Amino acid sequence: EYGLVHPVNADSRVFWFRVALAADFPTHTSTEMNVLDVDQPIESALIDQLSPSSSADDDEFPPSPYHQFLESSLQRAGFSVDFPILLDRDVRVAMGYRGSPFLRNVKMRYYYNTDTELLEGMVKFPTDCEGPIGAVHGGCLAAALDNVLGYQSLRSVGLGCVTLNLNVNYRAFTPLGACVRFETKRDRVEGRKVYCSARFRSLDGETVHVEATALFYKTSERMLGYDDAKKLFGSQSNMTKQQFLNYLEERRKRRSKTAGSAAVASGKPRMKPKL
Repeated sequence: EYGLVHPVNADSRVFWFRVALAADFPTHTSTEMNVLDVDQPIESALIDQLSPSSSADDDEFPPSPYHQFLESSLQRAGFSVDFPILLDRDVRVAMGYRGSPFLRNVKMRYYYNTDTELLEGMVKFPTDCEGPIGAVHGGCLAAALDNVLGYQSLRSVGLGCVTLNLNVNYRAFTPLGACVRFETKRDRVEGRKVYCSARFRSLDGETVHVEATALFYKTSERMLGYDDAKKLFGSQSNMTKQQFLNYLEERRKRRSKTAGSAAVASGKPRMKPKL
């Protein structure tokens, strides 16, 4: 019955298909569900959509602003462009991720101006982001803002940044299914702290839908900077997927050995990780 009132699109069909499976096959064990292999093709398709080699999302954005971006001095940016290997399913598992990329159904295009250090782009929210009737949910807007602001912090101080504060001001409803433009800038850097601001506005620039300021913190000085990360395992690297997986495994062993040695030296038994 929910399927009759829920907006019908590709994303919702996948969701309700999974709900139907859970309802119709309640006695199936995890092994039996693996035989069905339901998640495998879906996850693979989502990863393919995020891949820089895929142009499937080109039609999601209006041609006018899209070509306007291409003709400007801005360069294409974003994780799918700078660090495509991090979107690989096997790599994500090796890094410790247990779920799917957040906001994977929200279409985003990033462009970075190396002269002004401004991050610009476009966002299109799917129908499953509805809050008020015909408008995007405020939580989805906040999450998308955190996403673009987080990438700005990555370009500013490199990997390892986490959000300490996100302050959002809602100015006008964002129409569901509409494409909006965003502008993000780094306000200042104080040690490991990065202060950024952003806003979403209509394509014609006349309506500001939402504005935000944020504070990010670089958790460790040992984390690579943006340029070094791109050279090591990003778009400027020759490292293969298997080499990167081997690197992650070696790092895991080193950390495990270090943690074990520290526990022995302190005389305390090593705690098992909680699952």
